[in-house]
Amino acid sequence: MTPDGEDGVLVLDSDGQCALSIVRSLGSKGIPVTAGSSTPWSLGRLSRYSDDWYVYPDPTRDCRAFLEVLQSHLDQSDYDIVIPANDATALLVAQHKPTLEATGTRVACEDWPTFRRVYDKGALFETISPLDVPTPETHSPESIEAVEAMAPDLDYPVVVKPRSKSHLVDNAVETTLVTDDNYARSPAELVRTYRRFVEGHEGLTRQYPLVQAYVPGRTTTTVGLAIEGTFVEFFQEVRLRTYPASGGNSALLGSMRDRTMLDHAETVLTAVDWTGPAMVEFMQTPDGEFSVIEVNGRYWGSLPFAIESGVDIPWHHYRHLMGHRPVNPRPSGAYRTDIVQRRLFYEDCKWLVENLARGNVAAVAPFLGDFLRTRHTFVDDDDPLPTLAVLAQAGWLGSTTGWAELRGRSTGSPVPDRLEIRSQGVTGPGLTPAHQRRPLGVQSVFPEGEPPAADVEGIEQPRDDAAGEGVVPGSGKRQDSLCGRVDISGVRRRLVPVGRSVGPEQRPPEESERVGERLRVSVRPGDLVVPEQRLDDEAVVVGVHREV
Repeated sequence: MTPDGEDGVLVLDSDGQCALSIVRSLGSKGIPVTAGSSTPWSLGRLSRYSDDWYVYPDPTRDCRAFLEVLQSHLDQSDYDIVIPANDATALLVAQHKPTLEATGTRVACEDWPTFRRVYDKGALFETISPLDVPTPETHSPESIEAVEAMAPDLDYPVVVKPRSKSHLVDNAVETTLVTDDNYARSPAELVRTYRRFVEGHEGLTRQYPLVQAYVPGRTTTTVGLAIEGTFVEFFQEVRLRTYPASGGNSALLGSMRDRTMLDHAETVLTAVDWTGPAMVEFMQTPDGEFSVIEVNGRYWGSLPFAIESGVDIPWHHYRHLMGHRPVNPRPSGAYRTDIVQRRLFYEDCKWLVENLARGNVAAVAPFLGDFLRTRHTFVDDDDPLPTLAVLAQAGWLGSTTGWAELRGRSTGSPVPDRLEIRSQGVTGPGLTPAHQRRPLGVQSVFPEGEPPAADVEGIEQPRDDAAGEGVVPGSGKRQDSLCGRVDISGVRRRLVPVGRSVGPEQRPPEESERVGERLRVSVRPGDLVVPEQRLDDEAVVVGVHREV
């Protein structure tokens, strides 16, 4: 019990930086905090500000077990509040909020109907598109055929986005991320990208992804605690570095103040009648307009930045849930703007690797320089054990699995997030003008080293002779084209074919080996290797072009 006679708080997902910051915030105010996690040695458990720890089944693998164990634990405990701190747990506790609150514990998230209006991006944009707030053109197709029909009428580029980052698949929570491979620059590429995305994720066949116009610019956010759509505390930030560069998690953050962005955020949250923590993400275009990209109705990964800058959102959220009046009826925006925060592990490390893989050696200088000017997530002189644990984990990863593992750490991927093939500026006989603009050289197929050959297995793709594709100028010869998976882990060769089957009139390359209707080609230096689409954590789709 606290001196005020209040019971404690159970913070879920305490193995992450967001939950750790909640543990530190509330624990430092004298609130008894239990660090909950699906792993026994979480960062929250190591914190000096946690009083107890609790392990539950992994909700991403067994939703029913997680909910049953959590409900039983709440029944047997005296918590005032349970706080979810990531997508999976927020989704599940929001859906089952009445059952969990029947234990006498408040659930720190919105009721499911309101939560769903934000969680489902399709429903969100249907709600906010009529408002006086800039939003990208967004379509909600209900089939691949609908995408084929709309594709010729869209402006490009576009991005294929899941309606929600996390969604239920049977008894598990599947997370679907947006990567470079989700962007399309033509109608044909959109149809291919959409089909691959849907077929690669079981959950997307039940709720088809969105097609949204690409908005250029820099990512900015307004975060805070809202009551019925109005912020009682807020903080605004801008992403100075992002991994991946096309759009993803923040690696380096700065603060900002902009009244227009704040007004847009409140307009959106008022439209959904939102109460609780929220992040409204914008893309600030080159002409200064703020376009709403998405809304997260839960605590967010950069929460430590807001707290360190003077906006202690978990504390104000706790006070609101306990029935206390907000400290500031209307926020003044009086927070520090001189702090730059860095997520060194692992977003900024992955940002560096991404740039080095592209040949941008100049990225090393700002990466090293930022050790002197930035504050680091996890680091707290008064709470050293979580920091030491993160450093030990990073050292172990670096020594045992190397940079390839490090690049995939935050998404659970054991390999790099994309196939890197650099443009060699190749011209000359044997390549059509379209091919001359594409990257060449198998030496970059694998992210580390230069293997003498790599197996690519897939399906030969017929070319359109009438359009002149695949015809070598001046020779009348065709260029064979193979589209298939190539392993990028550098270890396994577990390859699965994609594309269309080989027709009887098509001749495979001399070096290929026919396997049923599949072709296996040894890719050698001099071949044209074109990255097409990432399939999963082990392979990408590539095209191999060779004169025959």
